[in-house]
Amino acid sequence: MKMKKKMMFLFLLFPMIFGTADLYAQVTIGSDDEPHSGAILDLRSDNKGLKLPTVSLTDTADFQLSPNQSAAASAIGMTVYNTNDDIIGGRGQGIYIWNGTWIYSGGAPKAETPVSKIIITSDENLNSVEAGGTLQLTDSIVPANASNKNVTWSVLWSGSVTAGKATVDNEGLVTGLKPGNVTVRASAIDGSGVSKDFTLSVLPTTMVTGLSISSETGEDTVAAGRTLQLVAEITPDEASRAIKWEVIAGNTYLTVGGATGVVTGTAVGTATVQATTLDGSNKTATFDIRVTALPLLSGTQTRTMGANSYYTYKYGDTEWMLEVSLEGTATYTTLFNEPDGIPYNYYTYAQALNACINAEGWYLPTPAQGTALVNYLNNFATPDEKILMLLTVVGGYYNNSVWVKAGYSRLQDMYLFTWNTSGAVSVYQYTTDYCFPVKCVYLGQ
Repeated sequence: MKMKKKMMFLFLLFPMIFGTADLYAQVTIGSDDEPHSGAILDLRSDNKGLKLPTVSLTDTADFQLSPNQSAAASAIGMTVYNTNDDIIGGRGQGIYIWNGTWIYSGGAPKAETPVSKIIITSDENLNSVEAGGTLQLTDSIVPANASNKNVTWSVLWSGSVTAGKATVDNEGLVTGLKPGNVTVRASAIDGSGVSKDFTLSVLPTTMVTGLSISSETGEDTVAAGRTLQLVAEITPDEASRAIKWEVIAGNTYLTVGGATGVVTGTAVGTATVQATTLDGSNKTATFDIRVTALPLLSGTQTRTMGANSYYTYKYGDTEWMLEVSLEGTATYTTLFNEPDGIPYNYYTYAQALNACINAEGWYLPTPAQGTALVNYLNNFATPDEKILMLLTVVGGYYNNSVWVKAGYSRLQDMYLFTWNTSGAVSVYQYTTDYCFPVKCVYLGQ
């Protein structure tokens, strides 16, 4: 019977409350008095308070209360009590109101002159600290007459930064824990929401003292389209193994994984790869790699020219060098750099006459040999034979320091490597003022 009476009372009370709310759009709780004329909800008590929801906010710039980020735009005025002392950009625990950012409103008077900028400097302008060591960061507040110049210090964590690499105390003193990159933030506590980040590296206690490069196979060649694993040899053993790899010369010929050291050949030629330590020691080492053509067909030969060796392949009746003769033992002058930054040794006509060492069986090709090569490639060569030659053609020449580059797809580019005694180059009739790379033929002793 009592339960029925209670239920009846609730059914009667429900429309009364909501009917009143609809009528007056105002409610008083804790008193029978009319609500204040300016309040939609008037709470009155001598010994009770309003209990706000308690949440742990992490960053004043992050709404955080909804997975739907668009909800933040419609949440202006939402009020919560934050329990996180380390809230980024905030003032620790207290009442926060959302206004596009969380604004601290825990009762402190608003600064008459807010902070507009924070500048962070370090002892001796360092941006690194050894694991186990410390680095003092110092904040400077702009403007100089800001009402509240105090800041809070924190270390930022993210998916790309492993927690525990460093700590920072209330005075900006950073302590390195383990190697890696760390971002430290100084946040104004005057309610302005201004903060400044400072990124530094925590270095291993043992620095790299020696660095050299080798390959997994022990080779210094890789075929176009194939890969070669480079290995950084670091001393001492306990030093950081972190390395940055890059191609510093000949990037037309190969690529290298910046973190992996895996080289991929792209075109025939010679390139230089550099490894740089990332522990702060800035040690570097280089490794020259020769990229060969693919495929190396059956019948490919290796011929020596002075101290160098070159691949050759017979097209028709003539055995052609599959590379450009960049390092012959004859006297020549490095005249130009190709616009892509790759150095080539170009020859004037007079130099070209001595570019191939006749005594060892090497000769400059004649116009007739160049014409025969083009005819063979056009009419008799297999697709692999064409690739083998075309990968090794440096098509172009210099005249008055202007680079004229021919398309690799034109078989007629072969004429750029044929010469005659008048100084003309095949059918193009170039004069002795021009400069060219040189490709030799091998006729034997």
